[in-house]
Amino acid sequence: MAATFRLGLLKELHRDGSVTVADFGKRHEVDPGSLHALACAMRTAGVVKYDAAAGTISQGAAFADVYASKGFFYWLIAGYGPMLQNLAALARTGHDRDRGPLRNGAEVARAAQDYGASFVDKTFLAVLQEEPLGTVADIGCGSAQRLIELARSHPDLRGVGVDIDPEVVDLAQARIETAGLESRLTALAGDLKTMQPTDECRNVDVIFSLFMGHDLWPRQDCIAALRGIREIFPNARRFLLCDTYQSGALTGDGIPVFTLGFELTHAVMRQYIPTVDEWMGVIEESGWTCTRRVELGIPYSCIFELRST
Repeated sequence: MAATFRLGLLKELHRDGSVTVADFGKRHEVDPGSLHALACAMRTAGVVKYDAAAGTISQGAAFADVYASKGFFYWLIAGYGPMLQNLAALARTGHDRDRGPLRNGAEVARAAQDYGASFVDKTFLAVLQEEPLGTVADIGCGSAQRLIELARSHPDLRGVGVDIDPEVVDLAQARIETAGLESRLTALAGDLKTMQPTDECRNVDVIFSLFMGHDLWPRQDCIAALRGIREIFPNARRFLLCDTYQSGALTGDGIPVFTLGFELTHAVMRQYIPTVDEWMGVIEESGWTCTRRVELGIPYSCIFELRST
């Protein structure tokens, strides 16, 4: 699923219903034998119908479900591939966890852009745009796609994207410049634990953060980070904190693929995933007020709408 996502095969099947192996392979420079093997694998899972003799691939019974979730597969395989390759070693108690990256930040950002469009953006934008927007900040901005789309739809909007991963910041800034929005948007590399206010940050009145809040834990670190956000963005009046919380579902049946992958990878990283109640506790202690929670299409995920007090 991750490979066919990146190759563009799933996109063309979604758009056209079917593709011709020879034509697709030629246009996308895909080896025919590799494409044949990928089609066979997808056919086994019921994702496609594959007529090898005719050389055609078409949508199967499971295609719609897999297409909607394709970003989750890409997030796990392309984003967390380094971890999955070394899962047994990483699970050991004495493993040196500083030997190499556990995830590919740029690929995580690409995947998030895809599954966000399917399961997050409509709800998030509806909540965000309930009030006027001036200067916004996206904490954990990834590819900056949300900032770019907001700037396109709101001609007076200015924005700052912050991400801890320099590689992701480079990707974000490149996309901002490609979109011709560098006069209104900028991407900054920064760690919330040490970041100092900049002129851009002082002008921010609305903050949002999607799916990186759990990286701020354990508890006392998260409280300190949420307090720090108020200092980095001193004029912010509103903060939409979107995140996935602990499901408590791993011992049950029918676990969503994202939930299984999310809680597995974070357990191996020794990254604690808080419950909703734990989130509410640190929000209150950090000086923010949570006025409501809005559930998202991603399993066990919501928007905490926070106000500065």
